[in-house]
Amino acid sequence: MSYAAPKISLGLDDVQALLKDPRPETRVDVARKVASGLDQSELSDAEKRLAIDILRSMARDAETRVRQAISETLKSSEAMPHDVAVILAKDEAIVATPLLQSSPMLTDEDLIAVLAEGQGAKQVAVAARAQVSETVSAAVVATGNAAAVTTLVANDGAQISEATFGEALDRYAEFDTIKSNLVMRSELPVTIAERLVAMVSDKLKVELVQRHPVSAELAA
Repeated sequence: MSYAAPKISLGLDDVQALLKDPRPETRVDVARKVASGLDQSELSDAEKRLAIDILRSMARDAETRVRQAISETLKSSEAMPHDVAVILAKDEAIVATPLLQSSPMLTDEDLIAVLAEGQGAKQVAVAARAQVSETVSAAVVATGNAAAVTTLVANDGAQISEATFGEALDRYAEFDTIKSNLVMRSELPVTIAERLVAMVSDKLKVELVQRHPVSAELAA
């Protein structure tokens, strides 16, 4: 049975009630209501404009729970305004993570800017996206965050160039989890698979030969 978000109807009374009630619980409820209704085709143009204005304001709310409610509710939405997605992606990790993992509204440039902030949990979230471009993958490897790189190379939705694979091996050779995840990828460049032969355990060598184009002689 599919779930349909309840139809929302927005007007001046809603805005006035929101402004008059300072309780965080009220703002969280309004944030969820507005965010869940943003995708509804039943909204009039005026209601949609009002909803977006409310979201833009609440994306800067002092209460973390309010911002988190918007992020969780709209994490996969294509109706979310890009500027709101960027504001929340730059927020603290508990707010930003759902969007960083799932939002289709964040561009590669947005994601690379977040990676450059140096916040580990957010870097891991970017690496876990269902689809990661080669450019973003290179930026993840450049962070120096082994946890993010471990997540990236385990993610078959991540497009990783041969050069970026090589950099990952150069910079993170001491991390067994990264090498193991590389072996377990569905595809690897021949040059990377051959480098891994000398870097992994005998058990992983067997897996490497079975999964990737490495000769049995080289793996012996």
